[in-house]
Amino acid sequence: FFLDPQNKQMINDSTWVIQKIQKVVQQDFCKRGILKILPPNNDSVYFSAAEALLKSKKVTILTGFPCVMDCTPPIESDGIAGAFSLASTLLKLNKKVSMVSEWHAYEALTHVQEKMPIFQKVNIKTYANVLTKEDKEDIEEEYNSSDSLIAIERSGNAADGKCYTMRAADLGKLVSEHINSTFWKQGDGKLKVAIGDGGNELGMGTVKEDVKEFVDKGDIIACDLPSDFCLCADTSNWGGYALSAAIGILAFKEGLINKEELFECLNLDREKMLADLLVEKGVRDGVTKKLEPTVDGCPFSKTAEIINDLNKILKENSVEANMQKQTITT
Repeated sequence: FFLDPQNKQMINDSTWVIQKIQKVVQQDFCKRGILKILPPNNDSVYFSAAEALLKSKKVTILTGFPCVMDCTPPIESDGIAGAFSLASTLLKLNKKVSMVSEWHAYEALTHVQEKMPIFQKVNIKTYANVLTKEDKEDIEEEYNSSDSLIAIERSGNAADGKCYTMRAADLGKLVSEHINSTFWKQGDGKLKVAIGDGGNELGMGTVKEDVKEFVDKGDIIACDLPSDFCLCADTSNWGGYALSAAIGILAFKEGLINKEELFECLNLDREKMLADLLVEKGVRDGVTKKLEPTVDGCPFSKTAEIINDLNKILKENSVEANMQKQTITT
């Protein structure tokens, strides 16, 4: 796990800090049995994913889960905020960042970008379900230019090739098969990080046997495609926040960002604004189907609690990191 063999103590401290971070988002608050589908390497997986992403140059984030099928747009609120949180942190580290989804996410994603200048450098790409030759070429070009991929609350293909909601409804043409098949090729050497909360998300095939055993309708909905690092969380947004915090603390301890930039990895006011902007564009809660700034049935007050708990860990450990640096200097 060591970024620097000469500094093993600092990296060991980081693994412990990041374990604290991921425990904040792995409480099974939503009562969906998330603790039963954690990967075997769960204790180190957030650290390992953050470490690997620090080495990336160009990251493509795949998101969009159109589970609110009888509404326009059909995409749910979970995943989008986490995707933008990750984009913000990666941009601070001078990574190139793209965000890819289907056409029905276009207005929501671009609305956030237009209203929040911090996301101006994110290259947003959305595609129709019937792709033109130019679309396919563009997807291929985006794939070839990226060395790392993050799928966060992205519809994942089950063993039969279809994508399903947690209720086992076939998403059909609401999901572009070409996006998943192009970006999530197995054995291509590209880093693949998956964030999910139910087992039907892209990349959660790493834990598909547990999903089949412990998740309702898991034998139907379980994503069949694995990832290099499978990150489970109570909601995917919260998993995105936790990974942002993990990347931030590693970057801070490596001297890549300062304390102010570390604390900006998670900004409560920014997340509240983002949640409200999504509501403005008709993005609904995927569980309740209500048009309100909730995620998977959880009120924003719970999201605020999660962000505050994560920020508390970052602040406590930024002080410890400074004390370590002073001791080394002395």
